[in-house]
Amino acid sequence: MKKVVLALMVLLFAQASFAMQKGVRLGEGLGFFSGDDKGGVIDEIGSNSAVTFEMGFPINDLIVIHPAVGMGFDIYTYEYDDDDDSSVSLLFLRIDMPVMVQFRVVKGLFFDAGIDLSMNVLSGLLYSYDDDSKFEDDNVDDSTFELGLIFGVGYRLSFGLGFDIRYIMGLTNELDEASKNDYSQHKIQFGISFVR
Repeated sequence: MKKVVLALMVLLFAQASFAMQKGVRLGEGLGFFSGDDKGGVIDEIGSNSAVTFEMGFPINDLIVIHPAVGMGFDIYTYEYDDDDDSSVSLLFLRIDMPVMVQFRVVKGLFFDAGIDLSMNVLSGLLYSYDDDSKFEDDNVDDSTFELGLIFGVGYRLSFGLGFDIRYIMGLTNELDEASKNDYSQHKIQFGISFVR
């Protein structure tokens, strides 16, 4: 599967030279896990950030094939003792490869729908106690790959600056060790982009 993901990344970068539209997007938002018997850090609202290289392949004036490739970061923090500032954070660093179809309804306004394929590069737990912290990357049995659906809406100005909001619905179990409960990650992300 890793070979497939690497081949997709090479293909996306190769297609960039043929893309009629190119740009960059910065995204920031909130995330949460769905699943039964949640507790601790999995029960928290987290934050996510992403930087992606955006491409556009217009089919016609109304429809654009819209792939992207970039990096993303998720963090969920659980404070288990307010008195001594003790907390544990669940961290994910990933490669994102969303592929969407963009529908341009009226001038400037667009809707996105597609799939989100991600590969976790690094994950782990960051333990904090007073002024001390420790990162452990061997105690999180995470899934290597994530698959999700993306739905979004946005507006792009005539000179290329755009604003959007996306809902990313995770379809795969994020934590292999919790496979009985099927914890999938869901995100709401606000983005600003520049595509020409």
